[in-house]
Amino acid sequence: TVYEGVKSFYKEEDETLPVKMYGKSKVAAEKFITEKCSNYAILRSSIIYGP
Repeated sequence: TVYEGVKSFYKEEDETLPVKMYGKSKVAAEKFITEKCSNYAILRSSIIYGP
């Protein structure tokens, strides 16, 4: 996750503070996209479970 995980629901405007490497790589990718692309959409999905 890109947030530190201390509250239940985060908003788009909340500061990202990843704890693990996976989250850090997601934040780095988002930063790269926002700096290099003019037309983009970034989706942060949560609570995805499957069989």
